[in-house]
Amino acid sequence: MTPPGPQDLSLTAEVLLLSVDPGPGGLFRHDGRRFRKLLAATHRSDTGRGAGLPGAGGRARRAAVRELEDAGLLKPGQLELADRAWPSERFRQVQNCIEDGGVVESRDCELLLALAWSGVLIHRLGRHQRRVARRQLKLLIPSPEEGDVFHPPGGEPRKMPAWISILGGTEYVEPGIDLFDAPALTDFGRDSSGFKPSSF
Repeated sequence: MTPPGPQDLSLTAEVLLLSVDPGPGGLFRHDGRRFRKLLAATHRSDTGRGAGLPGAGGRARRAAVRELEDAGLLKPGQLELADRAWPSERFRQVQNCIEDGGVVESRDCELLLALAWSGVLIHRLGRHQRRVARRQLKLLIPSPEEGDVFHPPGGEPRKMPAWISILGGTEYVEPGIDLFDAPALTDFGRDSSGFKPSSF
């Protein structure tokens, strides 16, 4: 099976895929309430419907699971990766948003922001990577004077992604990035891909 490209998966499916721990399966630690709201918002951004309805997060998650199973990326009926290689490479592409310089895709930066806000990203990075990530995340979020402008590194500024507006705008999303300053966090032992070495 040919691995899907980013353009072949919905944003909701990619968020869920990169939130699955490639080792034991299941989701990386995250903020459950935020994660459900995020899936509902990205699903509405993908489809144009559903974010404000009761149970929207659960419906969005089920739709994403079906999409990933159909793509051969999740084992049927399990929240476990069927193919670790492609998600690993996809996460490396998202991590390029953390690196200095170079042009990266706007979609990758959206995923970086989404995973950070939901609490997933902080558990996929080591201590040094979190420090660098926090600086880059702050650069992606516009100042009040700039309005709804998104700044992909090395790319042209563009309108803020729809799912951020659905969640409540940048003033709602930005405080989630401050989690990267939490002094009690330890190094989670991930390698540069965000995977535990034993997960390959």
